Amino acid sequence: MSVVGMIPYGGVSFLTHNFFVTLGKTKFADIAVLPKKETSGSGGLLAGKRNKHRKTELRAWAELTAGGLSGVFAQTCSYPFELVRRRLQVSGSNNPEKKIKMIQVAKSIYSTQGFGGFFVGLTIGYVKVLPMFAVSFYTYAKLKSFLDIE
Repeated sequence: MSVVGMIPYGGVSFLTHNFFVTLGKTKFADIAVLPKKETSGSGGLLAGKRNKHRKTELRAWAELTAGGLSGVFAQTCSYPFELVRRRLQVSGSNNPEKKIKMIQVAKSIYSTQGFGGFFVGLTIGYVKVLPMFAVSFYTYAKLKSFLDIE
């Protein structure tokens, strides 16, 4: 169940991060993109030939926003899998001899709470995920720039 939940978590996070970065570089370029002279990668470890074709970089607030939003979308898409996984773990600790299947847990949640039951407790997850993804993707972008990696 953990592996199944990681597929939408990782996929959606990179997909939405790429979308928001592209949006920042196109639609909001006048406020979100660093001017060429302020680009932090110009003195990177591998400065040289590739710096002539330097990609535009987002300002810190724009990169942090793109990362944070990608975390929110990833958490929202993968949360039902995490909820089912947790319920499976709890059911195993309550009655170790009884084997409960993922489908049974999902049906139980849906029958008692409806579709919204798969998202109970999601908002507290945002408190953790938003800053974590914002800082992670910001660090990722700055390291790519510093190492002159495209």
